[in-house]
Amino acid sequence: MICGTALSQNKAFSGIVKDKTTDEPIPYANVAILGTTTGMATDWSGTFSLNASIGDTIIVSSIGYNPQIIIITTQTPTSNTIILQQNFFSLEEVSVKPDKDFSKEVLKRIQEHKKENHKEVLSTKDYKDFAKTTIYIATDSASRSSQFFENMDSVTTKSEDNNLIYTPIYVAQEANTYTNDVPKLLYNNKDAIFPKLNETIESLMSEYLLVQLDFYNDQIYIFDKGFVSPLNNTASLYYNIAFTDSIIIDNEVVYHFSFYPRNKYAPLFTGEFSVNKSNYALRQMNVYFKAESNINFVTGFKTTVAYRKQEDGKMFFSYQDIKTNLSFTSDRKQKDVYASDRVNEVSKGNWLLNKTTIFSTSKELDNISASQWSQQQDFKSKNFDIKDYERIATIQQQPLVRTLDAVSGILLTGYLNVGYIDIGSFFDMYRTNAVEGNRYTLPVRTSEKLFKYVTIGGFVGYGDKNNKIKYGGNVAWEPFKNDKYIIRLGYTDDYLLVSRDKFMSYIKNNTNAQGTGDFVTALTTKDRNPYIKEEKTTKLTLEYNADKNIAIRVAPYFSLNYATPEIRFVHNGVDYEHYNSLGSVINLRFAPGQHYDKLYFDRIYYFTNTPVLNLGTDIGSIFLPDYKNSKTFNFAHIRASVQGDLHFGNITMHYMLNGGYVMGDAPYDLLDLPAGSLSLGYNKYRYCLLHQATFAHNLYSNTYLDLNGGGFILSRIPVIKQLKWRERVSFKCHYGTLTDTYSELFDLPDVYQHKMTTPYMELGVGVTNIFKFLHIEYFRQIGTYYKQEDIADKGGIRINAELRF
Repeated sequence: MICGTALSQNKAFSGIVKDKTTDEPIPYANVAILGTTTGMATDWSGTFSLNASIGDTIIVSSIGYNPQIIIITTQTPTSNTIILQQNFFSLEEVSVKPDKDFSKEVLKRIQEHKKENHKEVLSTKDYKDFAKTTIYIATDSASRSSQFFENMDSVTTKSEDNNLIYTPIYVAQEANTYTNDVPKLLYNNKDAIFPKLNETIESLMSEYLLVQLDFYNDQIYIFDKGFVSPLNNTASLYYNIAFTDSIIIDNEVVYHFSFYPRNKYAPLFTGEFSVNKSNYALRQMNVYFKAESNINFVTGFKTTVAYRKQEDGKMFFSYQDIKTNLSFTSDRKQKDVYASDRVNEVSKGNWLLNKTTIFSTSKELDNISASQWSQQQDFKSKNFDIKDYERIATIQQQPLVRTLDAVSGILLTGYLNVGYIDIGSFFDMYRTNAVEGNRYTLPVRTSEKLFKYVTIGGFVGYGDKNNKIKYGGNVAWEPFKNDKYIIRLGYTDDYLLVSRDKFMSYIKNNTNAQGTGDFVTALTTKDRNPYIKEEKTTKLTLEYNADKNIAIRVAPYFSLNYATPEIRFVHNGVDYEHYNSLGSVINLRFAPGQHYDKLYFDRIYYFTNTPVLNLGTDIGSIFLPDYKNSKTFNFAHIRASVQGDLHFGNITMHYMLNGGYVMGDAPYDLLDLPAGSLSLGYNKYRYCLLHQATFAHNLYSNTYLDLNGGGFILSRIPVIKQLKWRERVSFKCHYGTLTDTYSELFDLPDVYQHKMTTPYMELGVGVTNIFKFLHIEYFRQIGTYYKQEDIADKGGIRINAELRF
C-alpha cells in the first residue's frame, strides 16, 4: 500500500520496510542512494526517513533478502511500504564466486580485530533491556480440541487460511536496568496455562532455547550443545564463507558475507553477517539451521543479533530476535533451505517459541515507568499480543488444563497437590526387595497452601512378604522466609540397601529418597536384592545455600541398625542383633553458574557446562550393645566428586567421577559397595552388569561417562536420519582396595570377599531418542578377568527414559 504526495526536488523519502512472508517490519535494513555515500538503516520498527531528489535511485537491502530498487520520480509518494523477499538458496544452488583473496583478507582482519571489538561491546556496563517472550501451540482448527473449550475464539488466534489455530501457552514481558553490568528487575509480567511449570518453562528456555547469543564467542550454546561461531578463528575449517556485497550506510562502508557448513550434516549454522570496514566490528548476524542439522524436536530455528553505534561512539547490542519451531510428534518432510523458511512451516503439533530482547542506553527511559517501556519507540515490536494474557487466564480455568497442570507438577516435582496436602514423592511409592517383597508406600506432606515456610510430612509403607509396616516423619522450616537457611528434623523406621550411597543425594540433580533406580528397574528386576538392613534413624539437617550456588549441609544423626537374614553384624565371633551409630555428615556443594528452580523446600538443578564439585565427610562412632567396657569404635569417611558436561560440537559427554577413603573402626556398610540392579533398568550412577553384592573397598574411585553423539553417524544414513536417533556410548569403571587403615569392625559377608586385581569396567553402545525419549543400550564387560567369576553378567540390554535435545 502506498500513500502520500509527490516529492519536491529535495524532500524526505520515508516509509517502512517489511518481510513479504511474515509482514513483520525488518529492523536495520539498509536504505541508501545509489552512487552516493548517503544512506541509513531502518530503526527497530522498520521505519526510515531519507532526504532524496527526483532522479535518485534508492536501494533497500538487508542480509538474507533480495534488494529492492526504487527510482524517485514526481509520482513517488513521500511515505512508502517496501516489501523485501527472503533469498532462500540450497547447498547445490550456491553460485557466489567472490574474489577469494579479498574475502580471505577481510576475514583475517575481522578475526584480528575480534578481541578488541568484543571488548568494546562488553565495555558498556550501564544499559537497559526489554524482553518479550511467547510460546504458542498450533492445532488443527477442525480438530476435537475445540470441544474442550466453550468459546475457542476467546482463547486462540487463527492462521491466515483458518486451517490452524494458535493457543498461547506462555507469555512474558520483562524489563531490566543494568548498573555496572549488574541487573535489577524493574518489571515482570508473565503467565502460563500451566502455573506449576512456570519456572521450569522459563529455565528450559533461558538455559537451552531462547539464550543470550554473542557471536564474538568461539562457541555458541543452544539446546545444551556447542555450535562453532562463524567468527571463530578456525571458522574456515567448518564453514564456506563468501564475501557477497558492500554498501555505504551513514558514511560507513559495510561488508556483507554469507556462510554455510562445509559438511552439510554437521551441527553448524547457515546465514549471513555484516561488518564495518573502518574497524571490522560486527553489525548484524543472521543464522539458521537447515534440515540436515538434525537437532531433535527442532523443525525450524532463526535468530538475528544486531549491534549499533551508541551516542558515545561504541558499538553495543541493539536487539536479539530468536524464533524456534519445535515438534514432539513425527517430523514432516521439510525443505532443504538455508533460511528461516522452516520456522514459518507450521503444522498441527508445532510449538512456536519467540523471544525478542531489545537493548537501549537511553537516559530518557529513567523517567518512564518500566511497564510503559514497550510503548516507547526503542522497544516497540509487533511480536507480542497483549490479549494473550486474557486468553491464558481463560484457559487456566478449563478442567482439562487444570488436570494436566497437576499431572505436569507430578512429573516435575514428584508430588500431587490435593489442597493443603501434597502426596508424594511418587518415585518412592513402589519398590521391591527380597526382605519386604513388593513394598508399597504412601508419602504425604503439608503443601505451601497451608504453610509457606514450614512443611510437615511422613510416610507409611507396607511389605507384602514380611507383612511389616514401616513409617517416618519429618518437619522442615525456612526461618528467614527464603531457602538460604533450612532446618530439617526427621525420624525413619525403614529398610535400606546396604549399598546405598549416602553422598549420592548431594550429587544427583533431582534425587528421590532411595536413589536406587527407576520404575523400569523396579518392574523388571529378575532377582530381588536381599542385602537390606533395618534402620531407625533420627537426623537433624542444617542447610545453608549461598547466593552463588554454594551449599553446605551439616546433618548430625543417631541410628539403630538391625540385622536381616543376609546382613549380619558379627564382631569377634559374637552375632549382634543391632549396633548404634552416632555421627554427622557434612557436605560442601560448589556449583557456580548452575541454574536451578526452587520448588517448595527443594531445588531442581539443570545440567551445566560448569563442573559441580562435592566434598563430603561422615564422621562418627559405633556402640555395640552389652559390649565389654562400653568401648566406642570411631570412623571417618572422606568423599569427593565432580560432575558436568563437555561439548564437542553437537557431541555431548556427561561425566561424574568420585573417590573416597574410609578409615578407622567402620562397619562394612560404610565402605564403597558398587552394585547393579539385575534388571532392564539403566541407572546413570550404578553399574549395569554387576550383581547386587560384589566388592567392598575403603579406598576407591568410580568413573561414569556417557556420550551422546548428536546424530554424528546416524544422521548420514538414509531413512534412519529421519528418525533423529542419537548414538550413545557409556563407560563405567570401579577400582578399589582394602587398606590397613580400615579396621574390620564386623566380619565382611562372603558375597563381598572378591579380590580386585584389575579395574572392573563396563562399556555400553546404543541409541537414544527412540520415540523421542527412550534410550536403549547394550552393555558388555571390558576385559576377561571378571567374566570367569559369577559376580556380573557378561552382557545385557538396558533401557531408560531420557528427554533431551
